[in-house]
Amino acid sequence: MRRLREHPPTALAGLPVTKAEDLSAGTATLPPTDGLRYTLEGAHRARVIVRPSGTEPKIKCYLEIVLPVPSPAGLPEARAAAADHLAALKRDLAEAAGLS
Repeated sequence: MRRLREHPPTALAGLPVTKAEDLSAGTATLPPTDGLRYTLEGAHRARVIVRPSGTEPKIKCYLEIVLPVPSPAGLPEARAAAADHLAALKRDLAEAAGLS
């Protein structure tokens, strides 16, 4: 958590980080918590939330990617693309956190 706070990523999975929030001070809609939230935007949108586990010595990462699906026929292709983007997010976040 310290490394991510001191050196927040500027891009993950090829998407620029457009907003980096340290949730330790809370927000207008959330109470203070030991967490970080990154919003990414580009050809696709993504969100990453990082927080320490409350019971184990590890961090937890929640990854979200939003891809447009023009029609039901495009769903398999969108799922495959989303899986690729999630894998890239995971890889880049692990590197930014010093875990790779």
